[in-house]
Amino acid sequence: MNIKKGSSFNENARAIINERYFMKKAPKHKMLLVEGIEDINVIRDFYIHKNQKLIFKLVLANDPNLEEPLNFAGKKNSIVQHENLRTQGHNVVSLLDRDYDFFLNEDITDPKIIYYDYFELENYLFESSIFKVVVKNIFNYEDQETYDMFLVSLSKVEYALYPYILLCLLREVNYRKSILDSDKLENVLNIIKKKPASMMQMSNLAANDPLDRILEYIQKELGRVELSIEKVESILQEHCPNFSFFDSKNSLDIFKYYIKGKTICSSLPLMLKNEAEKNSDLKNGNVIGNLDNLISRLRLEWIPTISKEFEYLLQKIEVSFE
Repeated sequence: MNIKKGSSFNENARAIINERYFMKKAPKHKMLLVEGIEDINVIRDFYIHKNQKLIFKLVLANDPNLEEPLNFAGKKNSIVQHENLRTQGHNVVSLLDRDYDFFLNEDITDPKIIYYDYFELENYLFESSIFKVVVKNIFNYEDQETYDMFLVSLSKVEYALYPYILLCLLREVNYRKSILDSDKLENVLNIIKKKPASMMQMSNLAANDPLDRILEYIQKELGRVELSIEKVESILQEHCPNFSFFDSKNSLDIFKYYIKGKTICSSLPLMLKNEAEKNSDLKNGNVIGNLDNLISRLRLEWIPTISKEFEYLLQKIEVSFE
């Protein structure tokens, strides 16, 4: 970058860091292939915070600098590009979202293909070390006992999400097997376009508890095309036998493995406040804060600096190059 003394310029500081520090330092043939640009940014920020050098180059499937760039990034093209790069002789490791792959028997067994610990990157929000900070932003609990009490109260939130999660999984099954007619599919897609928080705020519904409105709204809308939660359960039992919502015994597992982190992040502030405000014991913790810009804070700060699971994941990736 040739800049004469005294010249003025306006460049993105992050881009400069990325160019100088990462692109030049990463060995030429060692690549970590990821699905999206946010994966790249969080991984880079992790190494910045740790004051460590990247030992690999971060790439997307559509990176124009690759020999055979594809039209788009994303999981499917990452898998295709993984094979391309391996054929070209590169030492490539791919990092993929879990999504519903394990429920659909689509997980790939390959030491060079690694999955996030949870549904996707944003689900690291529910790792214990991060979630304690998140809850602290909602109410000022004073001890571990109060925090544990709050986790117990969240079990109702998890089960309130059950019908929404069923429809998300039904959509994925239908993409593969076309089991819904066009009217039913359109109905399901329209329902899940609305985030759970939007359903909770539908005051025209009969349920007093905002969480109960999620089920009420979904049942009402499914009834328009002669579907119901019970019928959806029956369809999934036939076409997705590995899925069992009630197998999860550990706190926060539903949030970690069953729903997109980006989706739940948009609804979580309202859900947490709803639980804290209606619980007399938790009210003593003093509802204090908000979770504005939750996803940005998660990506820029909490995952790179707090998450132990994310750190272990990157250590595993580094070893996979050997």
